[in-house]
Amino acid sequence: MGIGSVRRKGRYWGFTVRFGKRDGYDPPIEKNYFRWSTPEEAERVRNIVKARLELNLLTPTDDPLGEPSPKRTMGAVPFDAYALEWLTTYAEPNLKTTTVRTYRSCIVNHLVPYFGGRHLSRIDRRKVMAFIGHLRDEEIHDKTIYNILIPLRRMLNHAVDAEMIPTNPAARTGEWVSLKRWQAERREAMTPLNSEELTRLLALSARDDPQQHLAYVLAGKCGLRMGEALGLKWGDIALGDDVGQGRYIHVVRAWVERAYVPTKTYEQRYVDMSRGVCDELRAWDRRCVERILREGRELSEVVLEGRRPDRPMDQTYLNRVLKRACRRAGVPQVTYQNLRHSYATIMLYEKDAPLQYVSEQLGHKSVDVTTRIYGHPRPGSRPDLADLMDEPGQISVQIRNTSEVPHRPSREIKELWRKRVGVEPT
Repeated sequence: MGIGSVRRKGRYWGFTVRFGKRDGYDPPIEKNYFRWSTPEEAERVRNIVKARLELNLLTPTDDPLGEPSPKRTMGAVPFDAYALEWLTTYAEPNLKTTTVRTYRSCIVNHLVPYFGGRHLSRIDRRKVMAFIGHLRDEEIHDKTIYNILIPLRRMLNHAVDAEMIPTNPAARTGEWVSLKRWQAERREAMTPLNSEELTRLLALSARDDPQQHLAYVLAGKCGLRMGEALGLKWGDIALGDDVGQGRYIHVVRAWVERAYVPTKTYEQRYVDMSRGVCDELRAWDRRCVERILREGRELSEVVLEGRRPDRPMDQTYLNRVLKRACRRAGVPQVTYQNLRHSYATIMLYEKDAPLQYVSEQLGHKSVDVTTRIYGHPRPGSRPDLADLMDEPGQISVQIRNTSEVPHRPSREIKELWRKRVGVEPT
């Protein structure tokens, strides 16, 4: 099964589709589709047909677009063909690898099986609501439903821009799928370490594996994401050795799925480092230079290099070793992301760092993101603030001496004064 490139045949442009033995046709069948006046239109249809072939949604008896005539209305495009075309022509060139992988999973596993070949113009608000109900019947979590609706909403927005449909039926679905329960569950699942537990964990890792220890330091004392820590190169680090130079990490990239990609927010930032972190990096740099001289190979620019000098260490291995280190150190089981949470909670609730500073260190889009995630501290983390209510304070309202305050005596006071003194009070 395959599809040929766009070529011209007579007055029209088109392509050839070969249906192989995989679909049960013996001998293979070839179908020619030459009906478009421009190569651009033929290439667009070819992408749709290629996407449908990947999911075995096209047979030799079908029209490539599910319509008998190429002069169809734009809204009559089948959903499955449009979704896969949008994935290959827009999502893959413009979005990150992890985002494309998530969108592809949502489209292939949920959207295409439900909407199938239904035309875009026939997908209305009720159909989207029925789709949400279908997902709930399958006991899918609200957060997962919310994630599934994101590519649906985005692709239908593009369809509106292309004048294929008048409105987006999947817009404003937040009132149907609430994330409040998921956010509460996420806060409960987030188990950051306090400063004492973090110190115990780092002390143990320093004795076991210096490279693992440095990775934990970058998260627990600098707040870097795992991909940002693995994507660090020595040229991104300023240790403050030169006169007038600060101590910071320039975060410009991340290592995700064996490739260097932009950061999560697509923005670069500078992360301040403590003197202790600088000492850790200097010590690790000396170790790397000594090992390279022993092995007689070139110096690697990767800070946390893996088995191959030009690539960072494995993410799965890093989390697995971290759980083992937590058990040995006697601290709660945490992931690498929890070390980043630990940095934020320690800075906010133990060191009283400004919220804006912590938000910039973490690389959040805005302070609102930091407040939403870390606005609920770890239970029992600040009992000293509650103890402030037990401390005696100075009463701000002063009680005045009424004898020094001029006042107008009442009738009863005047009568009593006259009986005792014999003089009318003023």
